[in-house]
Amino acid sequence: MNYEAPEALVLAQNQECLPASPCVAVVANPVASGAKHLYEQVKTLVQSESYVPGSIYHTLPGGLEANRPGLLRLLAKGAGKNSDGTTKHYDAIAILGGDGAGDMVANFLGGDPDLPEELRGTVMIEADNGGASDGHKARFGKGDLDLAQLGGLPIVNVHPLRVETTTPSGEKKVERGPLYWTLGSSARVAEWLNSPANRNSPMRRFKAGKWLQEHIAGAYLVLTSPSFTIVEDGQERTVYETLISNNSRMANHGGFPGDGRKESLSVLEVTSKRQLIRLAARLLTGRVADIEWQHRDRLHVTVQRPPRGRQTTLSQRGGETDALAPGSVVRATKDPTPLRYASTLLAA
Repeated sequence: MNYEAPEALVLAQNQECLPASPCVAVVANPVASGAKHLYEQVKTLVQSESYVPGSIYHTLPGGLEANRPGLLRLLAKGAGKNSDGTTKHYDAIAILGGDGAGDMVANFLGGDPDLPEELRGTVMIEADNGGASDGHKARFGKGDLDLAQLGGLPIVNVHPLRVETTTPSGEKKVERGPLYWTLGSSARVAEWLNSPANRNSPMRRFKAGKWLQEHIAGAYLVLTSPSFTIVEDGQERTVYETLISNNSRMANHGGFPGDGRKESLSVLEVTSKRQLIRLAARLLTGRVADIEWQHRDRLHVTVQRPPRGRQTTLSQRGGETDALAPGSVVRATKDPTPLRYASTLLAA
């Protein structure tokens, strides 16, 4: 779906939209392969009348912990001063990067303790980078959407996944993910695909080479993935994969049932090698609609025995992979407080 001029969109009555001339900050990951082609737009933006000095922030390695200070400064400084001397806040943040950059900003806006309350509703405009999940993203580049002309984009509320993980020692971590969360085989695939050796592979310079690398390696790792055990409601069972979808796309595949505008979780649990092979085949052939999903209010499991040959079980969310020790407790729900995105792709 290509971007259409705002005046050509058929919007629902009372649809909230960005103002005609919004003040937009840019958060850009300079090493994200899916966003490199957008840097020409960044250069053009700097030379345009809509550019606000200091409104572009380049992310650092190290995730949210490393980027919190820079993001806080960016939003606290704002786009200058209003006529009454108060800070003129940005209407939106355009995120040029992969799923990890989008998740980082989502967790910052949704849960940073030092962010003033009036800034938590800052609208995000995520670039559709052709990556894992683009159901709520805006399509920049190739003539579709210009960073200097974002006025009138419709705003949509998206309820992210809220995943609370408690380690055996009692340490808790809360993460928000607007896209998806996985436990098991697909997290193992993500760990390998996101490794430095794979990301820097010469094959990724070519579209066909990247496709071959991801699909061949992904199929091999999925088919050779060992099982692990979880406990839910006192019942122990063996699984290969647990996936929560909150978006219509994942890993370049469409047709997923997840919808961030709804309150229920879309959960897929793979309990046999045969079912895992069937899942991989349906993904490769584009038959995602044939997969049976559960629709639940929550997921509350304890990770028990890890996969054979490993000390931990892997989980993955929007480009970030975590290792869960035996005894770790995972509680997943929909966050009641929505994040705000500007995108034609989710307009009513």
